[in-house]
Amino acid sequence: MKISIKKILKFATLLITSIIIASASADVVSHMYFGGTVDVISRKLVWIIDGTPQSTNIANLTLTVEAGGSITITNKVYLKNEDSNPHNLTITVTRAVSADKFDLFVDIYSNETGSWVLLDTLDATNSGDYFSTYELTPPNPLDGGKAYKLDFRVTATADANDATFELRVDYE
Repeated sequence: MKISIKKILKFATLLITSIIIASASADVVSHMYFGGTVDVISRKLVWIIDGTPQSTNIANLTLTVEAGGSITITNKVYLKNEDSNPHNLTITVTRAVSADKFDLFVDIYSNETGSWVLLDTLDATNSGDYFSTYELTPPNPLDGGKAYKLDFRVTATADANDATFELRVDYE
C-alpha cells in the first residue's frame, strides 16, 4: 500500500481544522448560575399540635366537618414562644375559604393569668384579617415561655367541598 505525502498532509490539515472548530464551538457554550442565600436563624416561636412541637415553620391540621354540619376544634393548636424574651407578632389570614360555603373562625387565647382569655377572633373567610400584639390595649407581646391557643369553629354548607386556608405568623 502506497501512502502519499499529499494525502497525509490533507488528512493532517483536516484533523487540525476539526480540532480548531471543536475548540471554537466549545467556547460558545452559554453558562447559567444559580445563587441562593442560607439564613441561619434560631426559631423563637414554634407550633405545637396535639402536644407535639413541630420541627418546621409550617404546620398542618385537617379540620374535618360534614357537609351541612358544624364542628369546634379546641385545645389542639398552640403557638409557643420558646425564647426567654417577649416577641410581638401578627397572625394574618393569607388564604381564605369561601364565605359562600363556610363559616370558619379562629379564636386566639392567651393564658397570662392562669386561665385562657379570648384575645381576638380571626375570620378565615376574609383574606387579610389579622391579630396583632401591637394593637392590644396596652400593646402586649407574647412573653417568653408562654403560648397562644388557637381554637377553630367551622360550619359548612350542604354543598361545600374541601377547602384550604392559611395563617401566617410574622414576629420580631
